[in-house]
Amino acid sequence: MPILFEQPTEAKYAYKFRKDSKFIPLVIDDMFYTMLNNEKRKQYVATLISYCTDLKYEYIMDNIKFIKNTIDKENYHDSKKTVDLIVKINKKVYNIEMNNFPNIQALERNVDYANEIYRSPRQKGREYKFQQVIQINICNFKFKGNNTTIEEYYIQNENYILTDKIKFIFIYLPNIREKFYNKSRLTNIEKLMLTFNEGKYDDIKEVVKGSKIMEEYRKDAEEAAEIQELWERLAYDREAEQKALYQAELKRREEFGIKQTQKAAAIALYKKGVSKEIICDALNMDSQQLEDSLAENEDNAEK
Repeated sequence: MPILFEQPTEAKYAYKFRKDSKFIPLVIDDMFYTMLNNEKRKQYVATLISYCTDLKYEYIMDNIKFIKNTIDKENYHDSKKTVDLIVKINKKVYNIEMNNFPNIQALERNVDYANEIYRSPRQKGREYKFQQVIQINICNFKFKGNNTTIEEYYIQNENYILTDKIKFIFIYLPNIREKFYNKSRLTNIEKLMLTFNEGKYDDIKEVVKGSKIMEEYRKDAEEAAEIQELWERLAYDREAEQKALYQAELKRREEFGIKQTQKAAAIALYKKGVSKEIICDALNMDSQQLEDSLAENEDNAEK
């Protein structure tokens, strides 16, 4: 049986952030945390989960709880584990991971996160508690030869699923984009992913048409992007200012060093009996600069 994570990856049709665009796709970390990992905007997470599972949107909205996105350490030497988003709906935990780049190590790490959530930390002397975890991996890449848009995985062999308490859902954005470009019929989850990521609203207005939540997301995301763009521009201006100051200081120090070297050379040549005219010509100094250098040297010598 082929191993998924050993398959080559492709990034054709992957989303990229364009600075000239007024819309920031969800694959960008800042936008993910602004729009999805945000309890004030829980309707978008609820919609995503409802399209990936058999849960009703209204039920999710009534029962969803955002929980911390760090996994508790069991040992002092354990490294800190931070996930993208975790919510709990009654006794089930949903972990959503945004995979912007084809990093297999990151996917392996996500599997580790799911296992950690499944086996919640236990207090000494108490039994382990196992909770059902559904991990949704949104991938801005695809595995070569795999043209599906969404897949589900369990721990299983050819006959049995070992447990239904660990489930992985993989969503491949490039395949959804390709399907959209080919004008194929789209499912709700495919439409939602396009809503989350496509840059030009005119391209997908027929996709979001009739969906109140998708239309709301586009308006909300564009407003959030304007604020984000403003902060990024301010941050860029501050960074540019700092770089300009740094470059000016480097230039000042360089010029100071050149002048000091020039001054020392002039004094040395004068002491060797070289005429002032030749010194000025050789070192590109005017007569006043030379006189000032020689006078300063005499003052220092007297001190």
